[in-house]
Amino acid sequence: MSDIFDRYFSFSDAAVTDQEAFASLIGLFAVNAEIYPASYFSFSESDAIKGISEIQAFFETILSRSLLLRHVWTPPRTDTDNEGRVSVDWAVAGLRKAGEVFCTHGVDTVELDERGKIKRLTIGRP
Repeated sequence: MSDIFDRYFSFSDAAVTDQEAFASLIGLFAVNAEIYPASYFSFSESDAIKGISEIQAFFETILSRSLLLRHVWTPPRTDTDNEGRVSVDWAVAGLRKAGEVFCTHGVDTVELDERGKIKRLTIGRP
């Protein structure tokens, strides 16, 4: 399961400047996947981002703000209440296009479908 997080964060970092990495990032998600982002990612009135088109738009919005991203993350751990869910703690530092340096951290939890694609991603605070 760590492979999905390794690819997710590595593609996220590279996708800021690399269209192939962006396509690979979006390719990690099932067509009907859902993302439940932390409140600081609010771009709409909906609590969920549903379907591959909305997911692509979500990542385009986030990544278009930055010149550089660097994530670090912990080894994954299985959710004791739901064995199908796996979580990691993460942190990211970056450089915004406006010139500001930023950093934040959180917890990502994923559920995969039978093909190994992300069917649900929850982005939360620790």
